[in-house]
Amino acid sequence: IACLDVVQSSVCILDEVDSLLTPLKSELNWPLGARLPLDHTPARWELAWHLMDGLLHASTGRLSVDFADSSEASALLAQIDSALKAGGGGGGGGGGNWGGA
Repeated sequence: IACLDVVQSSVCILDEVDSLLTPLKSELNWPLGARLPLDHTPARWELAWHLMDGLLHASTGRLSVDFADSSEASALLAQIDSALKAGGGGGGGGGGNWGGA
């Protein structure tokens, strides 16, 4: 309890505060105010997984999420599959041969 009293009555002096508070160089984090969710959470993380899932569906035929009830998702997956099989990657070179030579 004595330690808690010392911490609560202490002052923290930071030298080179501009480099200490740069988020890319330091782990210091002192949030202020009410706790608010990040913008577009959790869709901002799920979007990347859904995109990868759609691309990998062409080679594996499986999904990590169940879209059985969504006719729109099934139609989009079919379009992605046919574009990849036809070589619609637009990258040139190997055409539709994604698995190597």
